[in-house]
Amino acid sequence: MRTRTVEYVNGKTTYRVVVTEATALVGMKRTILQGQAQGYLDSVRTEDGDGKGKGKGKAADDRPVRSALEVSALGVLAIWTYPALMAAASELDGGDLGPTMGMEAFIALPDALVDDWVEATYELNPHWLPQLGLEDKDEAEAEKKAQSDDASVSAPA
Repeated sequence: MRTRTVEYVNGKTTYRVVVTEATALVGMKRTILQGQAQGYLDSVRTEDGDGKGKGKGKAADDRPVRSALEVSALGVLAIWTYPALMAAASELDGGDLGPTMGMEAFIALPDALVDDWVEATYELNPHWLPQLGLEDKDEAEAEKKAQSDDASVSAPA
């Protein structure tokens, strides 16, 4: 099984993540974490009081109030990024890294570390890349042309 080690130094903190190629168990961990994402997102407090939070502001608890843009970013992180990275990590060391690290600790990690971790995760597990329904334009045109050529060849004269 292939692995890749990601190391990142931020001031006095050295982060180290060993990323693995997914097994069926690792893939299922990712799926379970994706399923838990909605629970996290429901707990996010928004500026307009939406969600399951207790309205606007910090009066009811210490959770930060998030803007609409932050809620959108958290959605991507909670549904796609966090589950893939946490499932693929076989070793986590440094700062708040650990196998039980929650979303709040994850979103506070340095962006450069997360970028390197994302790259290693999808390099070893390209089948996990989100499929957004966008095809490469050249590939789509080549396929369309090939189908057109096949149709003209097989048509009776």
